[in-house]
Amino acid sequence: MKGCHPRSGPLRQSIIALACALIALAWTSISNAAPATYAFTVDEDNLNGAPDYSWLNTSLEASDRIVVHGGTFRTIGADGLAGTSDDRRVRIYGINLSFSANFPKLQDAPRIARRLRKLGINAVRLHHLDTAPGEATDPPRSILTPGPYPSFNTEAVARLRHFISALAREGIYVNLNLHVGYRFRPDIDGVPPFKANDLVRPLNTPIIVYDEQSIALQEIYARELIRRLDLNRSPALAMVEINNESSLLASWQEPGEWGDAVPEAYQPALLQKWNEWLVRRYGSREAACKAWQDCPGGSASSLLPLLAPADTGQPSSLANELIRKVTRKLSTLSPSLSGNREALDRVPATGKQRRLRDFLMFLADTDRAYFDRLARVVRQEAGEQVPVTGTQMSYGNALNLASHRDMDYIDAHFYVDHPHFPQGLANDRNWRVWDTSLTGSQMRRLLDIALMRDMRKPFVVSEYNQPFPNRQGAEILPIMATLAARQDWDGLFFFDYGDIFDTTSGAPGNFALRGDWGKYVQFGQSAWMFRTGAIPALGHDRSLSLDTEALAGIAASRASAPLQAYARVLGNIGVETLWQGRLGMTVSASAATPRPDTDTDPSSVDDIASYDPEQKTFTLRAPRAWALAGLGIAAGNDTSSLRALVDVTEAFPFSILLTPLDNEEISRSRALLLSLGSGTVGSQPGSVPPRPKRWIRHPAGSYSWTLEPDPNHPGSLSGSRYATPPAWLTTAPVHLRWATHARKITVYPLDGRGQRLPPLEPERARVEAGFVELDLRQAPEHASPWYEIIARDQAADSRR
Repeated sequence: MKGCHPRSGPLRQSIIALACALIALAWTSISNAAPATYAFTVDEDNLNGAPDYSWLNTSLEASDRIVVHGGTFRTIGADGLAGTSDDRRVRIYGINLSFSANFPKLQDAPRIARRLRKLGINAVRLHHLDTAPGEATDPPRSILTPGPYPSFNTEAVARLRHFISALAREGIYVNLNLHVGYRFRPDIDGVPPFKANDLVRPLNTPIIVYDEQSIALQEIYARELIRRLDLNRSPALAMVEINNESSLLASWQEPGEWGDAVPEAYQPALLQKWNEWLVRRYGSREAACKAWQDCPGGSASSLLPLLAPADTGQPSSLANELIRKVTRKLSTLSPSLSGNREALDRVPATGKQRRLRDFLMFLADTDRAYFDRLARVVRQEAGEQVPVTGTQMSYGNALNLASHRDMDYIDAHFYVDHPHFPQGLANDRNWRVWDTSLTGSQMRRLLDIALMRDMRKPFVVSEYNQPFPNRQGAEILPIMATLAARQDWDGLFFFDYGDIFDTTSGAPGNFALRGDWGKYVQFGQSAWMFRTGAIPALGHDRSLSLDTEALAGIAASRASAPLQAYARVLGNIGVETLWQGRLGMTVSASAATPRPDTDTDPSSVDDIASYDPEQKTFTLRAPRAWALAGLGIAAGNDTSSLRALVDVTEAFPFSILLTPLDNEEISRSRALLLSLGSGTVGSQPGSVPPRPKRWIRHPAGSYSWTLEPDPNHPGSLSGSRYATPPAWLTTAPVHLRWATHARKITVYPLDGRGQRLPPLEPERARVEAGFVELDLRQAPEHASPWYEIIARDQAADSRR
């Protein structure tokens, strides 16, 4: 590794060694053979010791109420005023709760809250409260009953209110989701008729964005929910999301979903709003026709029709033409296009382009009116300063910055290898994944998320996961924590802790963290890294200033990843920039221009975190946190430097994380926690003795995978996504080496309670010439995913 040879002076040597310190050497052969596994279960209720991060939290008081000031989340302080000296910055590291998991029994609520606190969690996202109305009370699955919307399940309300109090005592905020999955019913709720089963995405249909009856009912729901949960000016309420994943902009951008937005009975309402918008903009429909050089429908005397995606074709303004060209053949574009003002000068838009721009801005304004209307209710009921957002940025993309103009923060979602159900969710015994790796091929997708940030507001990723049974899934935790810290984001919420409430589950299920112990073991460390500032934020902004016309052009593009293409052309911003500067956008009144600091010399940026696209390896080298993640490794070293080479195979996907327990720099720390993330699977039901469930190719092909069917479901293509315990983790045959000031170390494998097991033999855990040499080759019966490391000065030991 270039520049890794320590130079003169112990401090300089320590710094250089830290920057290059973490090495993983695979002693087993790199092959496609299945790696060795071992059974492991975390006892969450009795977890303590090194993996317990409860100390990060204190009970929430009135002074801990979260507000937005200076573009970040801050606690309001004892004076109750935002923007004063007693405010403090707070970052949110949270997790989602879904369906029944929101409603634990009264006696279980404190226990669940303590479990979450041990993971370093300081917020939970109350998700899918409204999705599955029912009469069940033990447990409830929704806060609603099947009665006319909104009819509240009194048992669910009581349990959730009690749970929120228990969470607050453990220093855990709540993120309240309003509309997630409730489907309005014409025969019961009084909305116009539509056939939900004919819609592509019935849970996401944006008819609720503009239908007056639907909006009025949502106002009643929001008001009643906040009152019933006693959240007025509550320090427990961190933020509110109006609508999980739905907008008119999003439906228009997905042509197959536009029909979801305008069922026949709803078309007149949206058509009327469109024509009223045109009159406000132009003064009359005739003036609009003149601007467009056309009068669709034949005459301005009648209502001008809505645009369907098929009506528009490919936008062809110069800026969007550049998007198309960049997307089609990015590698052949001349670098001189970047920032070339002459090439980016505006040209007069054609009538067709103006009509398209107007329609997209109308959709954004209609979305904005809906968000603003619900936000007013939230602020009236919960307090004027509670942070509110509309929907997540992928549902509307760049033009959401216009629809979210009056929102307090921006939200996004991110998934790697989301499972696919070929026959729909109704057949949960036929699913497949591609075992895709974030480090292997998906890092570029993080650029889309990072670019969607509004630089003037807090930024939150309220859902992310690389879900079970992806074998590289553990890598997402240290990578997302590092990226969020470097980009100076304000919140991360893992999806999820669980959607079926079961306090005893010892195996992974669906998207749950609980039972997915190969991820779980790195969660607390990742929380600590993000929340405490152990990883410093980047010092440069690499953002774009765009006007609403440019945002509309991006929204109209049919090209793949148009925002990335636009960023490359305008600001020379690519995937590598994720680790060079803080990314995002601002909405300006002038034409799209790069910000003055987009030309920051990459050589001036530190190399605390980096991604090697050739080696497909992520590396973190902060003084107080080291991480290495990838798909397989072979490495060499000498006495003064380290070299890590990644061999991309299926043999050993790895995620290695090393952090201090005493808040010291790693080279000087006397107590450290090492975790080895890995893929997790459950056991094949009925196997004696229990054995890990096997990966098999899915018959649909395309290099997709699934898990072998359960024996009690003959004829199925896939096993259940809710695994049978015990869970199995992959062994980690690695050798670690890092610089230390200690003379001696003792390394304790930890059990599922975080308790020390017998230490490793001295020949496998030693200090030589100022470096720790740690051999973690273990037989499955002695393997562990985490290790507590105690470093000592040998001379001091002898004096005792």
